[in-house]
Amino acid sequence: KVLQKIGLGRFIDFIDGYRNPNRIAVHFDISPARDGYEREVHHDKDNKIAAFLIYFSDAEETGGTGGEFSVHLLTADIPLADYPRQPDERMTETVHLIRAKKNLLVMFLSTKNSYHGVSKIAGAVAGRRFIYVGITSTTPTIWIKPPSVAAR
Repeated sequence: KVLQKIGLGRFIDFIDGYRNPNRIAVHFDISPARDGYEREVHHDKDNKIAAFLIYFSDAEETGGTGGEFSVHLLTADIPLADYPRQPDERMTETVHLIRAKKNLLVMFLSTKNSYHGVSKIAGAVAGRRFIYVGITSTTPTIWIKPPSVAAR
């Protein structure tokens, strides 16, 4: 109760959600991607439902090269349940590159085969500004059907 009085009620609700599997949480992050920033090819954690980015600066205005949001396809012949979170990039094929553009929204469902990354930014004179929002379930394996549902 004391934590709720000092404004941490939502945090308590979030923590309580781990005991209640019917809750979701929203992660909101305002960031600049500075010179040298990159993200390896990966898929998000199994409890992520969806994610989106909104860019507030163009790649041209921040300068440099790289920084494209990349979408990848796993080319290895393995069952979906065994897809690695961070595959060797040689096991993937780049199917789409998205260059940062002011007011551009990129949104995607987050599943075991939603591989994405960001190429390394080099020579940028300013940070590429964006907002990241991730929607997460308190159920650790949101995309896996429970046995009672899968059997139907």
